[in-house]
Amino acid sequence: MEPMRLVVLTLVAGCDVVWGVPAQYQQDAPIDVPLIDAARDSETCVTFDGAIEADVILFVNTPTQGHPTEGVMNVGVAVQSQGLLRYLVPTLTARQHIAAVTLIAPYTPSSHTCGTAVTCGSCSTIAADGRIDVEYATSMWDEPVACYAKPTTLTSWQMTGALGAMDRSAPVGHAQYAKGTDLAIDLDPAALQPWIQNGKVSVILTPSLGAVALVPQKDFPTADQACNANQAPTRLQFKVCQ
Repeated sequence: MEPMRLVVLTLVAGCDVVWGVPAQYQQDAPIDVPLIDAARDSETCVTFDGAIEADVILFVNTPTQGHPTEGVMNVGVAVQSQGLLRYLVPTLTARQHIAAVTLIAPYTPSSHTCGTAVTCGSCSTIAADGRIDVEYATSMWDEPVACYAKPTTLTSWQMTGALGAMDRSAPVGHAQYAKGTDLAIDLDPAALQPWIQNGKVSVILTPSLGAVALVPQKDFPTADQACNANQAPTRLQFKVCQ
């Protein structure tokens, strides 16, 4: 009978080749401790522009009068006004979430609001630097009748001026507004969900420190197109990730 031979196989390749473990992790470790942390899957994100669905100016000095059909919204300390705007929110799948929200109000160079009923005036003579705060707001208001005193014909704000905790949130974003520039304000996406109603969300623009911003209303194309035919509308931009 041929004598039994002992064969010794020597592995000449490194462990990173044989076992698929990078060389920097070639070290002793307890068996129940993973050598490599699992990396989080990267998210895929897309951006949607929520279209303006309704808007109105809330004037402190004329509390029962709303202004829903002008071409431009005068949000300013000088006239004691705030802007209430409502936007469509994108429909999400179970895997999606809104990672960022940005309110964008392009600069309005001219309007009848800044001139007369028949003359387009320069809005730069009215606009003023200052601060603009934004709050999320209830969407339970009717554009034709909403005003500082009430949201609909048959209902009231929790507090006059939509100042109640059920009317609006705490500030979710702000910007130092410079006249003659676009207004772009990042809003807190974590505070958004409770204020989405029937696929819509509203925001309130509140000026302070002397700010006067001329914000295009959804009716600008019909009311003021002759003043600035290429005027872009306001929009609420949503970054949706999954």
